[in-house]
Amino acid sequence: MQTRGSFVSASCDAGAMDEEQWDGHRMVEPNTGKVVFRVRGARVCDVNSGTPKYRIRNNDRIVDINSGQLVFRIRDSGRVVDPNSGQLRYRLRD
Repeated sequence: MQTRGSFVSASCDAGAMDEEQWDGHRMVEPNTGKVVFRVRGARVCDVNSGTPKYRIRNNDRIVDINSGQLVFRIRDSGRVVDPNSGQLRYRLRD
């Protein structure tokens, strides 16, 4: 049982490291450059309140933190787009 727990922890940690690629980045509006969200680990937090709104999964999907539904996709060079239309919604900046 102890070995199984170690295995699960190791695999979870590996996934978390992948998802934290964007840690420390800001999500900004594409036209104005206004900061809307900050990325903390794999969580996307509101810039004003600090409450987590979304979660980054597999480095390319942004899902609702409560429902797990796909909200945005991350494309090349940090473009955050609508998953259905592909329309640019935000940009990820350092």
